[in-house]
Amino acid sequence: MKKLLLSVMILAFPFITSATNVEIDGIWYDVITKAGANSATVIQSQSTAYSGDIVIPSSVNYNGIECDVTSIGKNAFYACHGLTSITIPNSVTIIGEHAFFDCYGISSFIIPNSVTTIEMGAFFNCDKLNSITLPNSLKSISNQLFFSCSNLTSVTIPNSVTSIGASAFEDCVNLKSITIPSSVTTIGNRAFINCSRLVSVTIPNSVTSIGGSSFADCSSLTSVTIGSSVKSIGSAAFSNCGDLADVYCLAKAVPSTKSDAFKDSYPEYITLHVPASSVEAYKASQPWSGFYQIIPLDEEPSSIDNVQEDANVIVKYDNGNVIVNGTTEGTTVNIYDATGKSLATQKANGNATSVNVPATNGNILIVKVGNRSIKIKR
Repeated sequence: MKKLLLSVMILAFPFITSATNVEIDGIWYDVITKAGANSATVIQSQSTAYSGDIVIPSSVNYNGIECDVTSIGKNAFYACHGLTSITIPNSVTIIGEHAFFDCYGISSFIIPNSVTTIEMGAFFNCDKLNSITLPNSLKSISNQLFFSCSNLTSVTIPNSVTSIGASAFEDCVNLKSITIPSSVTTIGNRAFINCSRLVSVTIPNSVTSIGGSSFADCSSLTSVTIGSSVKSIGSAAFSNCGDLADVYCLAKAVPSTKSDAFKDSYPEYITLHVPASSVEAYKASQPWSGFYQIIPLDEEPSSIDNVQEDANVIVKYDNGNVIVNGTTEGTTVNIYDATGKSLATQKANGNATSVNVPATNGNILIVKVGNRSIKIKR
């Protein structure tokens, strides 16, 4: 009777699973063994924190059983400050949440094409990170993935990615360029907030929604191109972008846009470029109606000019000086940076006036001539 019962149990549960935490060659694993599928996940060290150069093998042998290393677990290398490099094998498909959190000794990562998922905050505060190769198999840029990676200068997002998560690149203060592929459909809240060295961004035609504060505090941003499929732009999406001079919105149907989307970015000095057939619709919609001017794309060059005309007044920047033509003698010329800080004041001494402007961090100047305000680029 006992033999019969044992036989029945074996038939009912043929795939008995065994899980064990074990250290093999200096790396800790959660090893799972079951008939036909043996795997190992790299886990947090249960002794001394990982340091130096770590090479993760594609498989490990546990008690004579070969196990593929398929994932790097949650918090696996959390705050391993002495970690200087990591080699990830092609067998890994998942990198877990906060896997490399605060690993500020690593300057570069190469993620193999086997990886399809990198979970939230995996590279959070990797302060020294300046280069990363993302695989073409990756499905999304998860929330907080590169939060506060302050030395990251450029990222190319692979065309397998369909979404950029909340705070994905928040506080990447040295990020100068980002390539967003046409596979992306959504950009999350605060995705690029405080990327203060980002100069221009092109949001592809595939994107339908831009989250709240997604590009807020990008203080060096001068030009933004918004794709033709965008239907919604969230609160404060482009707020406090004081250098912003031109917005190119390719959507023929005016996107549903929060009234504060361009708060403190001085939209009254920004030129909006939209499809010719949509100019009147944008003029009738908030916050777009508050822009300095709305110009049909079909009639405009694609680059920012550093000369702006207002009636009979022509203003240009030349080698440290603002040149104002068309003034009358005694007219006051005030020059401000994009934050509203006064840089220079001078009375016009005739039809042409030259005003020396001190060097500042911003590229945008606001020139007030009498009661007229003109925004120019250095």
